Amino acid sequence: MNPKPLALVLPGVIMMIMMGTIYTWSVFRPYVETQHDLSVTQSGLPYMVSLVFYALSMMVSGRLMTARNTRMMAVMGSLFIGVGWLLASITTGLFALSIAYGVMVGIGVGMVYGVPIYLIQRMCPTRSGLYTGLVLLGFGMSPLFGAPLVERMLGIYGVATTFVGIGVVFLIGLSVCAVWLPRVTQHEAAEAMEAPPHNPMLFMSMYLLFALASAIGLMTIGLSYKVGVDYYGYDGRTMAWMVGLFAVCNGLARPLFGWLMDRRDFAFGATVSFGLIGVAALLAMINQGRSPVVFMLSFGLLWFNLGAWLAMVPAALKRAFGLSGYTRTYGVMFTAYGFGALGGVWLSGAMLEVTERTHSVYMAVLTVAIMALGMLAISTRHVLKSS
Repeated sequence: MNPKPLALVLPGVIMMIMMGTIYTWSVFRPYVETQHDLSVTQSGLPYMVSLVFYALSMMVSGRLMTARNTRMMAVMGSLFIGVGWLLASITTGLFALSIAYGVMVGIGVGMVYGVPIYLIQRMCPTRSGLYTGLVLLGFGMSPLFGAPLVERMLGIYGVATTFVGIGVVFLIGLSVCAVWLPRVTQHEAAEAMEAPPHNPMLFMSMYLLFALASAIGLMTIGLSYKVGVDYYGYDGRTMAWMVGLFAVCNGLARPLFGWLMDRRDFAFGATVSFGLIGVAALLAMINQGRSPVVFMLSFGLLWFNLGAWLAMVPAALKRAFGLSGYTRTYGVMFTAYGFGALGGVWLSGAMLEVTERTHSVYMAVLTVAIMALGMLAISTRHVLKSS
């Protein structure tokens, strides 16, 4: 790896590892439910709000981001994240927790997340899919380190002190990495000024598929720990390590599908992904937690495919709309992630409360996967082929 990608990848990965703690909410969830006397649906609200504001923040900051303000954007986002975690430690109810953790941390993650990806698209014209996947590897792998650590901290120190510790570490660490990121040179900025092609059908097809994949992935991430502990009777510490293994799957998918996007088209990647999602849902529905190995395989595949989409989308947008078009479209495209969070997290929590069985959730995932594969095979594959 030459020095320029290395200068981007190292601080980018560290930042993503810290921000990816947002995916450990399933570990926080039982403790938050006990502390604030919340139901399953209510305890998912802070996580859902954070993902929605993460997506909205990506849309706004993506349009405001330029070659000159990337460091400022990253520093401001770091402040939002650190302060959000610290404020979450003093909240006494669901609404305040949703503002601190959901709104503030979500906004901060959205601002910071887009900066390394933006820089890669500008500064690494070749193999940008692979480099994007390597940076995003940190976000996906974060629960591998974070879930067992958070589980231990919550057991020893409780929710409030754990929030404080995370807030202080992230405030300092993210700010240092933000200053460490390289700047775009004038030559690189000039190269990115080509006009993007206009193809609304392509954009909308990608948007819908990304929303469906995000709904499945984020729903799975938000419920993994609870399903394993409350519905299948797995030990909490064992489940925390399982979440770490799921994070490995999520992380490894990012460079793998980034590399795949450097060589194949978006339609191929989307077809592979939804095919694997269907297999995972079918395995989970048949197994119902009886075999821990099959449980890990099915949930690992679902986590894997969220990581795949987060790597595929930036590369596909750059290829379809050009560098200048990427800047304008990526933030808007990421609102699909927010809508996916809103629908997937809320609906899955509601289904579990009403049916008290995981079978309904797996059936919904399998249905969505089949619908998406049908869309790809019948009506959108020729549109997506250009990406």
